[in-house]
Amino acid sequence: MVSTLLPFALLALAFSAWPLAIGPGVPLSLHHRIDRVLNLDDPSPNFTIDTAQAHVISQTLAEIFSKNPSTGEPRTRAFVLGTEILGERDSNNQPMFVARTGKVMSLMVQDLGTKQPSEQADILNKLYLIIHRFPPLDGDEWAIKVLANEVNTEALAALQRGGSYGTIHELVHQMQV
Repeated sequence: MVSTLLPFALLALAFSAWPLAIGPGVPLSLHHRIDRVLNLDDPSPNFTIDTAQAHVISQTLAEIFSKNPSTGEPRTRAFVLGTEILGERDSNNQPMFVARTGKVMSLMVQDLGTKQPSEQADILNKLYLIIHRFPPLDGDEWAIKVLANEVNTEALAALQRGGSYGTIHELVHQMQV
């Protein structure tokens, strides 16, 4: 009986979330980690999260984009998100990565002006890592300089209003150090 079920069990394992079954010693691929944190397996356009969840997701995305998954050390990387993850669409044919990341970022920046400077810098650093998807020379330093530069006052005020991925992306790119 066992010998007849074994091929089916192996086949099921091969098509399931098998990276989770092989143990903690093998890091998940970047695609799989992003897929999991943004729930890209669910094509429903009704991706809803609250502010607390947005901050957890943003922290996870920032770590994915800036740290080596095997060692946790900061890394220099030159990867660009593949078309596989950027091409995934919800049931309304909208790109899920952009739509869901946009919701996360919009919730992150709510009430940015009421936060302590260290919290503001942390949020801007995460935005930088998520939007640019390549390691900054020093993301923390970039965020502190952006907050200190009076030229960015209007962009920071506009950023607090949130918006789509494209709106937030453009505002972050306008900021000067």
